[in-house]
Amino acid sequence: SKARPGRPQKLNSAAQEGLKDALMKTPEELGYQQAIWDGNLVCVYLKEKFGVKIKSRSAQNWMKKLGFTRQYPRRKYIRPIL
Repeated sequence: SKARPGRPQKLNSAAQEGLKDALMKTPEELGYQQAIWDGNLVCVYLKEKFGVKIKSRSAQNWMKKLGFTRQYPRRKYIRPIL
């Protein structure tokens, strides 16, 4: 296969698989103090596990490439007492 032009990907296949496995769990299950994955936390995870340093936006793109959507914390609706 022909080499693709441009900068090579920072995440090798092992890091991609590791990230995919991690994203299947909650950050809390992996010992983080956060309920949902976001770009910053993915950056921290990749640096700790694989020594790969990427920016938050790249981390979000990787989440998307691997088939995960960005998650937002659920807002709790507190019904006023009438």
